[in-house]
Amino acid sequence: MLTELVPEEQYESLRSSMDEARAMGRLLARTGAVHLSMGVHHGESGEVLHSVFLIKWEEVPWAPPKLAAAKAALASSEAREAELVDLPCGPAAVVESLN
Repeated sequence: MLTELVPEEQYESLRSSMDEARAMGRLLARTGAVHLSMGVHHGESGEVLHSVFLIKWEEVPWAPPKLAAAKAALASSEAREAELVDLPCGPAAVVESLN
């Protein structure tokens, strides 16, 4: 269990952070998010980086699938890098952004 890995003096801080994460998850679910993964890892120069991977369904007017994926990739004003990929269910846009 996660609480067994955390020192007792940090347990309340962890619990508060987990409560905030659950509240954020509920908010994202109301806006169409179907999957959220959060991670912490080391960057190339050794700094600690946080990452978030979000999958969200969004209704859009009909367009050819590849065009719809391209529009989705371009819709983010914070996008650093975007890639169109062909998945078994159809084309998709993967967008990297920094916030």
